[in-house]
Amino acid sequence: MTGVQTCALPISQHKTLEGTVVAVGPGARNEAGAHIPMAVAVGDKVLLPEFGGAKIEMEGEELHLFREHDIVAKML
Repeated sequence: MTGVQTCALPISQHKTLEGTVVAVGPGARNEAGAHIPMAVAVGDKVLLPEFGGAKIEMEGEELHLFREHDIVAKML
């Protein structure tokens, strides 16, 4: 697999680390060059690891970038 799958999330201020996906990339590429679809989509609620991600500020809002494989779970 080549490429990096990432998504941008605002972090909830609660003790549990959860967030709502606000943006996703197109996904990684397989060896044939085709995109591998992301398992999360904009609007999905997810559980996040205590450590990791990259903090950025965009349009006055603090966001955290996580690779898809770093997301602990997608909440239903």
